[in-house]
Amino acid sequence: MDTLDYLKLYFNEIKEEKLLVKEQLFDTVLKEYPKLKRVVESVQVLKDHISFLKSKRLENISIIKPLYERLSEERQLLEQLRKQKMQIEKEKEKTVIMIKLEMLLNDIIVSSDINRIVTCMLQIKRILKQYNIETQSFDFKLKEAKEKTTKQLVVLFVKDPSSAIKYASLCDLMDCLYDRFRDYRFKPFIKKYLDVKKMDSNSLEILLQKIIEFLNENHFKEIQETISKVKNASFIVYSILPTLVSTLIQRHNSIFLPGIPSKFHQLINQFIDDLKRIAANEDELKLINESACLTDLLLKFNTGIYFQILYNDIVAELEEVFGMPSIPPPLEAYDIEQDERFHFSASTRYLSSLNKIWSDKYFIGRQKDMFWKLTMQDLKGNVALYFDAKSVPLLAQHIFEKDISGHLPMEHKEDFSVAFKNTIMLNVNVESKILECLLYSASQNIEQVKTLPNIYRGNNKAMPTESSDFLLSFFEPFLTFETTYKNVIQISSFALDYCRNLIPLYCEAIDKVLKSIKIAEESIRKLRKVKTTSFHSDEDKIKMQITLDIDHLIQLITAKLGDQGRSFDFNQLIELKNLITNNV
Repeated sequence: MDTLDYLKLYFNEIKEEKLLVKEQLFDTVLKEYPKLKRVVESVQVLKDHISFLKSKRLENISIIKPLYERLSEERQLLEQLRKQKMQIEKEKEKTVIMIKLEMLLNDIIVSSDINRIVTCMLQIKRILKQYNIETQSFDFKLKEAKEKTTKQLVVLFVKDPSSAIKYASLCDLMDCLYDRFRDYRFKPFIKKYLDVKKMDSNSLEILLQKIIEFLNENHFKEIQETISKVKNASFIVYSILPTLVSTLIQRHNSIFLPGIPSKFHQLINQFIDDLKRIAANEDELKLINESACLTDLLLKFNTGIYFQILYNDIVAELEEVFGMPSIPPPLEAYDIEQDERFHFSASTRYLSSLNKIWSDKYFIGRQKDMFWKLTMQDLKGNVALYFDAKSVPLLAQHIFEKDISGHLPMEHKEDFSVAFKNTIMLNVNVESKILECLLYSASQNIEQVKTLPNIYRGNNKAMPTESSDFLLSFFEPFLTFETTYKNVIQISSFALDYCRNLIPLYCEAIDKVLKSIKIAEESIRKLRKVKTTSFHSDEDKIKMQITLDIDHLIQLITAKLGDQGRSFDFNQLIELKNLITNNV
């Protein structure tokens, strides 16, 4: 690009700026700044020079340079004039805004309509934020307007708490409303107005950020109940808990000191437990459990007192679990329909409680002796307790290896390990104990197969075509067990083992029947001295009944086991059936 082309572009810019000056500044700046006229004329002169140079195709630098310098000066002057004009407009706009603010403040002071007052306050808030105006010149009126608005909000709160809280939040007047409630003593206010039914959740959450600062024993329960109705885990974690913990530390430091548990301790303990019920799903529960504020509160909360409260809370469960004798009576002495027999629910709750009090969130090193002694006392004194054979051993192992073992002094680990292993050994054997008990009851029902010879011997009954009615009674003990404990333990593994052990019991009983009828038939033949005929003997009828029973028993087991029944081993029953069929 040659010099003339450069000047062409440059002066095109000047031309555009000149037009802008004419259009935008003529009415204001031109009248106040006569220099602008000279600038415009200078620009025209420069334009003429450029046109001349362009027509002559001259590129003499000695001619162009002065023009360039002159043009730069004129451009700077234009920029200064533009800035001066903008400053004048800003001052004019500010004057208009100040007049508008004055009018809005006056409207608030004289108005009694809360909607009008709130509208004016919102406009004032927007103007102050948008124009960054200093308020020194009208501080008095602004303060007066806020006081007037707050008074109207208090009046509105009695009728419509949600609207009052919403308006106060929008107008940044929650602090003013809060201070006004303090003047009226806040405890009666809570009892009278803190009605969740009258307040939407958003308004309730806004208000809770303030009322939590009034935390004390006398009305903490009301606040606790209100917080429990706020179905917003994030708000609880990020807004309520920080305020709660800081308030407790600043105003109620005594609860962190050693002493006897008070009502306040119990309320706070209940509040901590209730927080988990607020969670709507696992993510919210994790958010609450991992809250830094909650962890800080638990670490600061006096562990000795907290442990006493927690331990007292599970006394009833311990009594339920450990109410049975240290040496249980024989299994068959129990009534299978009574839940007290195995204590699954109670034992699971008990181990869960042990896990809770031994966890890092609640444990402090200086309390380890007390924790250890109490836990040892429970485990040593009640090693005969029936635990859930599936879930409890894993839970107990987790408690010992992850939580308890790491906190115990070296000299105590071996003793505790012995007690723990005794409990685990009991848990390992408990499934076989349960099966032993169930199969004992089943064996009593299986004894009914002994009645088969009496049904067909010495009468003219036809060959059987249907299975025996008593087959269903083989499963009655397990069905009762399943109905009682299906919501407590895993039933499927018990069903499989029950059926596996049921078959040998049945086959053994059938074997005795077959031997007895064989002996009986041989004796009858010898006494009567008759030969075998082509008619069906009593032995044949009994054997046919047994084969029908075996087929039906296989069907019952398959139906009971579901998918597991497809791969179940029925060989013992099939072999027994084949043996009988070949001899019929």
